[in-house]
Amino acid sequence: IKKPAAVILEPIQGEGGVIPAPVEFLQTIRRVTKELDIPMIVDEIQCGVGRSGKFFAFEYADIVPDVILTSKAIGGTQPLAVVIYNKKLDKWAPGSHAGTFRGNQLAMRGGIVVMNRVSKPDFLKEVREKGDYMRSRLEKLQEKVSIIGDIRGKGLMMGTEFIDPNSAKDSLGSYLGSGEIAARVQKLCFENKLVMEKGGRNGAVMRCLCALNVTKDEIEQMLTIFEKVVIEVDKEVKEGKFGK
Repeated sequence: IKKPAAVILEPIQGEGGVIPAPVEFLQTIRRVTKELDIPMIVDEIQCGVGRSGKFFAFEYADIVPDVILTSKAIGGTQPLAVVIYNKKLDKWAPGSHAGTFRGNQLAMRGGIVVMNRVSKPDFLKEVREKGDYMRSRLEKLQEKVSIIGDIRGKGLMMGTEFIDPNSAKDSLGSYLGSGEIAARVQKLCFENKLVMEKGGRNGAVMRCLCALNVTKDEIEQMLTIFEKVVIEVDKEVKEGKFGK
């Protein structure tokens, strides 16, 4: 077996269904990659820049990767991507890595503003507090209905996985995620002027990625609509109306 060129992972899977990597997993990967001299690359494009309540999500594991990939949020609505890497990996000669559309001045300025704002401890603390409140509300909703299998995430990157309690369980005794029920919830949310994204296996996870400066009133408005819709769909499932 040839030595791997690198190990690349997301500290929190985004499109994969908002799945935070366990701290022990990240720490073990970091230890093994160091021992074998294999670069560890973390993809922070979706979970980074304050989204998780830390500037970078890998900080929860108290590790330092060799390469960090970030984009989207870092530009403050402007097109910007950044690759941060260990000096020992810098093999490019000065000026040899260039491109026609790089160095956009507006995007660079936007990135500076974002970094200065998001890196403030009070800002990140607020993101964590808003995320904790959302999680507590969603967990209370989970207790009221039968179609929510899991609530997970960090900061303002939350995922709600939907299941069909009328379906058969898998070999581990768990219900599989239901993309149909998630799609129904998504449709009714949209009809109530709330846009939600799906992800995860079978498209069963409803993903909530609010703006980091979302207000408490906006969170309340969002949760009120979401709770109403989920309770309505849960009732449809219990009455056997769903899917007809």
